[in-house]
Amino acid sequence: MKISLIELATKLNGVLHCAANDSDVPTISGVAPIDSAKGHELTFLTSSAYLQFAATTKAGVVIVGKLAEDCSRPQIVHENPYWAFATAFQMFVGTRPESGLIDPRAYVSKSATVGENVTIYPGAYISEGCVIGNHSVIFPNSYLGRDVKIGESTIIRANVVIEDRCILGSRVFIHGNTTIGADGFGFAPGRDSIAKIPQVGIVRIEDDAEIGAGSTVDRAAMGETVIGRGAKLDSGVHIAHNVHIGEHTIVCGGACVAGSAKIGNWVILAGGTSISNHVEIGDRVVIGALAGVTKSIKIPGEYMGFPAMPAKEWRREIASIRRISSMNERLNRLEERLGKRPDL
Repeated sequence: MKISLIELATKLNGVLHCAANDSDVPTISGVAPIDSAKGHELTFLTSSAYLQFAATTKAGVVIVGKLAEDCSRPQIVHENPYWAFATAFQMFVGTRPESGLIDPRAYVSKSATVGENVTIYPGAYISEGCVIGNHSVIFPNSYLGRDVKIGESTIIRANVVIEDRCILGSRVFIHGNTTIGADGFGFAPGRDSIAKIPQVGIVRIEDDAEIGAGSTVDRAAMGETVIGRGAKLDSGVHIAHNVHIGEHTIVCGGACVAGSAKIGNWVILAGGTSISNHVEIGDRVVIGALAGVTKSIKIPGEYMGFPAMPAKEWRREIASIRRISSMNERLNRLEERLGKRPDL
């Protein structure tokens, strides 16, 4: 694919600034890092750590948040340069062509409904009553339980398990070795045994969501576990039964969300965060890495620590703890000096 800078800036809704003459303005056909990009390639600059390359880059165009004064190359200024770069990147990455065929080494139940141009690879198992939308792809050795429903253009990578009756929307992407719809961890301890609470609900994953490799999303005990439209879950994430993840929420690697928690829209759960059961997190809340949320958070903002608190408060507490250590050292020195004084 080739695209002119004017067309690219228009598609991104950015403002193009060219230092070169019109005849020198390149056509873009690829993407590369700022320190190695060539004249036909696009790059971006969002971190001050890479500002040193602004003056020397040979990129055809640099996407920036504000004009880089030392850069002699064309620049596209955008209010969200990282988003603009990601959007442009997609234009130059070709999608893998699929056959649109069902391999004879896959098992597809006679009662399953398979749409047009669906690709099913060897070893996949499609159970009774499944519905697979047009243009979807099921990779090798993935399992779809009974009555699973999948929308259009959804991709299920290798070794994925989707248990009975779960529902996936359109353009959903499930990475390898992920399990959707395992039983929630529901048990009732008794005097002599632990009784299992039947898990009879489902998982519903809405359009344009993506779930990383090796993650688990448990089915609800009753009702639904929901992954909202456009939500992005990293690898190694655990979502427990009856959790509701809001639209366009990001859950980073190693995060765990306990049962019946409700996470709002446009939330970020950084790596290794833990959310207690029944907690509610409002829209546009950011939970910092390794934080533990034990109580509901309704006010937008950044929260850190355990138990999680507003980030400014957490930083003040950490600073205070460090001052206490210094104060202890000073106190010890003072006690030593006082101990050497003669009794009066």
